[in-house]
Amino acid sequence: MGINGHTVSYAVIGHPVGHSRSPAMHNASFSHLGVNAVYLAYDIAPDSGARAVTALCDLGFGGFNVTMPHKTSVYELVDELSDDARLMESVNTVHIREDGSTVGHNTDGRGAFAAVRAAGYDPGEALVVLGAGGASRAIYTRAALEGVSRIRVFSRRGQNFERAVSILGRLRAETGVDAQLCDLSDEDALRREVDAASLLVNATSVGMSAYPGALIPENWLRPDHIVFDAVYEPLETELLQRARRVGAGCVSGLDMLLWQGVFAEEIWLGRTDIPVEVMRAALCQ
Repeated sequence: MGINGHTVSYAVIGHPVGHSRSPAMHNASFSHLGVNAVYLAYDIAPDSGARAVTALCDLGFGGFNVTMPHKTSVYELVDELSDDARLMESVNTVHIREDGSTVGHNTDGRGAFAAVRAAGYDPGEALVVLGAGGASRAIYTRAALEGVSRIRVFSRRGQNFERAVSILGRLRAETGVDAQLCDLSDEDALRREVDAASLLVNATSVGMSAYPGALIPENWLRPDHIVFDAVYEPLETELLQRARRVGAGCVSGLDMLLWQGVFAEEIWLGRTDIPVEVMRAALCQ
């Protein structure tokens, strides 16, 4: 379907966004569904998030995705918030209603758990998350909402550490989850919690092409572990390579990207027949 005067625009905003695979994924889906829509990517400077949100609303966009560094600022700008977004204080998907009002959602956590289940694994009752940034908050918040009973978050001390203290406290109060924040430098505590966990998540930058390596030694991993790495460039991170060698379950961050996009389209389009495999094929091209 060609672009015309009735085409509805969607986008991702962030800085940088030149590497984003989201336009390919969403445009393939729109084409398959016969939806008169287009999805673009806009590089928005860190201090220009508020102006970008206003512009997208004024221009009649149907909605947009949000990536770093704007997830927290957009959380503070929208008119309404989903429970996920409210609890994790971060927005990755915005729906713009016909009256111009905005609803902020976060589909990252749902995407991560959908990816784990789509790979054939049960997340289990005990979760270890490495890192305390936006991806980590999305995953441990969703874990609490989905009934995971024990959550341990390991992070280096800093701004994200202090914010995680607040968010985990709210999660304990609202869901009753046994959630604790731990210092990543405490190797003994990390080993104990890895041994007790069913699902291990890397939500740090370690494993990216620019930051090779892994934070969990191979001899700590077992075949009954499920190992999820939010990094997807490279697709096969060092952590996933270690997990495969011991026979553990492995889930790539690319699957989280896929499923968060599926849930975003469900929100924007108000339909549930989103073509998952079409989107997956576009991501992998």
